[in-house]
Amino acid sequence: MTGTVNPLDCLNLIETQLVDKAQVESYSVADHLVSVQLSGVTLRDVSEIYASLTASPLVSNVQVYTASTQKDSTEQVTATMNIELAQTDTSVTDPGTNGQ
Repeated sequence: MTGTVNPLDCLNLIETQLVDKAQVESYSVADHLVSVQLSGVTLRDVSEIYASLTASPLVSNVQVYTASTQKDSTEQVTATMNIELAQTDTSVTDPGTNGQ
């Protein structure tokens, strides 16, 4: 069976883990994947956002595709992240079949 992601949980995650911590240039949500471009962050900020996202029970995987700087970890960068949301099982078992 397929799982779903609660849309309100997804929006709350975007607000609390991304918008509150970085300038979100753009984001898209499709199925269980959130793609986001962040700016106005340092590499250290990106690392902290990554750690926070991976600790969330709503997230199953995070990939940072680009994060570039010319100097050091205190320079602001642009980062692109893909956030795979954890899916909940929405299958309903018929009690009359005892789960079969």
